[in-house]
Amino acid sequence: MARTNPYQTPIDNGQTIRNRPVRSLVIGGIALTIAAGVVAIPGAYFFNEEAQLIPTMRGIYDVQIGAITITNTAVIAFSGILCFCLWSTAAGLWGIARRNHFLNKH
Repeated sequence: MARTNPYQTPIDNGQTIRNRPVRSLVIGGIALTIAAGVVAIPGAYFFNEEAQLIPTMRGIYDVQIGAITITNTAVIAFSGILCFCLWSTAAGLWGIARRNHFLNKH
């Protein structure tokens, strides 16, 4: 007597196998990478002002918004942390997209 798998779905039932999304994850990863680059610009600019890696003739010491003074270090730290979070999320999306692409092919 042949044993059959009771959990196996019949092939002739008309069900199609749905592919996992890849394109939307890649587009989201690209968008987050661009956003991370835009967020990194102020931090890189203020880091250059602090470290003078590329010498400039002017200096920015603090940023004042209304009555609140924000130091260069705070701008660098906030920009760096936010850029890292965005880039990490983008890398996660790329990893999921790569896994889904592999699973769709096999």
